[in-house]
Amino acid sequence: MDLQLMSSYELKEKKPIRAFLAVGTVEAHGPAPLGTDNIIPQMFVRELVKEFGGVVLPPFNYGINKSLQAHAGSLGITQETFQGVIYDIAGGLKQHGFGEFIIVNGHGGNSGALKSVAYRIHSDYGLKVAVLEWWGMVNSDEHFPEGMVGHAGLDEISLVLHAYPELLDKLSRVGRAKASSFKPGLVVYPNTISILMYHGEKEIDYSLLSKERAERFFEAVLQSMKDLLGEVLEGWELVD
Repeated sequence: MDLQLMSSYELKEKKPIRAFLAVGTVEAHGPAPLGTDNIIPQMFVRELVKEFGGVVLPPFNYGINKSLQAHAGSLGITQETFQGVIYDIAGGLKQHGFGEFIIVNGHGGNSGALKSVAYRIHSDYGLKVAVLEWWGMVNSDEHFPEGMVGHAGLDEISLVLHAYPELLDKLSRVGRAKASSFKPGLVVYPNTISILMYHGEKEIDYSLLSKERAERFFEAVLQSMKDLLGEVLEGWELVD
């Protein structure tokens, strides 16, 4: 059920207890869409609600940007604003009878703030809260043995391709692109390149992308996410 398409009458009649929220940000991802971190969690939320039922909330598409905020099109908000919005959404859910709040996050910059506000929501409102992040669900290296995984890496962009396969031609034409990497002992603002590799590669080859690989990776992440959330929901029943 999509909350935006429901009437107040329908919501009162159906009385759902579980709400799903996709959160992300608008941020540079090399040649990939600025909305990459929003596209991915929204895609997973749509699949999870099919499996577990509940209501899909309108997504929250702005998050906490740091090292890439200076790159064209990156639109971040402060941690205080981000946490305040999530907290207030939870308050509305509590007011209207919801008991479970499932947040699917698409942006690593939100992780710490979500962990903190999730506990605050549970403590203040008594809601059961779970935060799911796709990059913690599977080992990307097993699916992309050539490496080049990370921010705007083969793994992340494969998930975007699953949602928008028409982007493959554009990215394949890009071919090889310069990349940066996370380096121990270095903090820099802004980061020089918006493609960030986890294993130190200095370039990425987008011609290695394919619809078939994208589909396999998506299915693996989704299944892991379903398995984990299923365990959480079963555990919550025991808490009751």
